[in-house]
Amino acid sequence: MAILERIQSCFKNVKEMPFILGSLCSGGMIAAPILLLFILLPIADWEIDGRAMSYQEMWLSGDAAALAACFLLLAAGAWGLAARNRASRWPLVLSPVIPYALLTIFRALLPAPAEPIHVDVATSAILTAVVIYFCLFHLRPVREYLDGVGK
Repeated sequence: MAILERIQSCFKNVKEMPFILGSLCSGGMIAAPILLLFILLPIADWEIDGRAMSYQEMWLSGDAAALAACFLLLAAGAWGLAARNRASRWPLVLSPVIPYALLTIFRALLPAPAEPIHVDVATSAILTAVVIYFCLFHLRPVREYLDGVGK
């Protein structure tokens, strides 16, 4: 019963978040775990960069590991933020960068040469992380939510 109470408390907290943050957070709380299951279980084939890939191809290419890391970070961050856990902001900040770092490492370890991550993609991921950092750490409404102001 305690788990259900915590889940209810998290969804109640989402309603107290600033509107846009609450919308994004509730989406992350629901969609990220579902998409993580789709990555971990051989439920469907995927299309990555316009190329259809089977479950096995996705894991061998490193794309599945990168996507799984992204969904895991998003889920952890969203649920943590809904629980008013200040540290949970960091998985959300790192969620655009870590998947590309994993993909770069994985591609470097492949026996056959693989296409590297483009500079514009890496730059975009870093800039997205900076914007997320600014929003979660420096916007007053987010800080007030985490402090429990208005409870």
